Amino acid sequence: MTTIAFEDFFKRASFKDGVVRDDAVTYGFVHGGRYMSSPGTLTDGQFTGLTFTNDRKLRVDATLVTGDIEIGAVELKDGTTDTRATIDAANTARTTATTVLCVQPIDAAGNIIDSEESTPTTLTGGSKTVAAAGTAEALGASLATKSIYIRAKSTNTSFVCIGDSSVDESTNQQIILYANDSVTLDISNRATVYIDADVSNEGIDYLCMSWFNEF
Repeated sequence: MTTIAFEDFFKRASFKDGVVRDDAVTYGFVHGGRYMSSPGTLTDGQFTGLTFTNDRKLRVDATLVTGDIEIGAVELKDGTTDTRATIDAANTARTTATTVLCVQPIDAAGNIIDSEESTPTTLTGGSKTVAAAGTAEALGASLATKSIYIRAKSTNTSFVCIGDSSVDESTNQQIILYANDSVTLDISNRATVYIDADVSNEGIDYLCMSWFNEF
């Protein structure tokens, strides 16, 4: 029987880039196990070392178990902050300021199904005039909407401008409407729409369309 010194074993077992090396002190990597194209079957009480494929990969024979996995409480973390949303059973009571996860139903093609795209359930009409030309004013207080129909008053002598909070009748006109001109905006809140006028005390009439159905 040929014996190999413990130190020599470590040197000869070391390799780098697939090449057996004798300078284990430099590379210090111990390699064990052997390649077997057809591993045998073990019985109770037997043991074996590691086996490898012919491209030096560890041979693994395992069965992937699938099915439901219980992992306890689950949270979703915001991508940029430490804000977290808990995942609860349906209809779980929640308090003000509780972070929740909103979902939308989709069809087989992945398109969002709008369960609220039928006839509006609520219509809210109103009128808005601009007190001082050049100073934009919000269309009204906060109100959830799907769309807003806006028409310039028939009595206007000049134009009005519709847009966001930066709208201005002289420098940032955005949408311009003259008497009886109209526009429909698909927008989620009345308070985000602003109006300015070329002439003080002129303005618009509007109709907000809202849905309050829940999925």
